[in-house]
Amino acid sequence: MNECETSNSLEYLKSIGNTALQKKIIEILEQYGNTSEALDKIIEYVESEC
Repeated sequence: MNECETSNSLEYLKSIGNTALQKKIIEILEQYGNTSEALDKIIEYVESEC
């Protein structure tokens, strides 16, 4: 996925992101981009919420 596609995906997520989980995922993606580190942070967050 290139930078433009990532940006468009983030805009789409923002347009539907109204739950706390969606908002947190968007926040992480904005901070870390489309990286494995972002995925790790998302997994950590989800696991900590369970």
